[in-house]
Amino acid sequence: MSAAFYLVHHETETLIASPALGIRIRVYDLASEDYQPTPGKMDFYGKSENASFAFETQYSDGYQLESITEALQWYAAYRQCIDMTFSLMDPRKNLPLSV
Repeated sequence: MSAAFYLVHHETETLIASPALGIRIRVYDLASEDYQPTPGKMDFYGKSENASFAFETQYSDGYQLESITEALQWYAAYRQCIDMTFSLMDPRKNLPLSV
């Protein structure tokens, strides 16, 4: 089932929201914002050829991963970043590959 998502713009933040699902996900543009993960929150990262984002859930209790994934895919389509991939790894960190 597809939920309706929309963006909420405040003075200092942008949120992906879905009242039907009770979802609020804060969006950080990693090119222009200094993002540091908040303990106790769920963090996801999106990277495309021209953009990198961090996504932080505002309230993680009761969220279903499927609903969060749907919200992130909606945001990628909204931003016209069809090549965006999602990860739990911060794309700004140069971590060594494990073999």
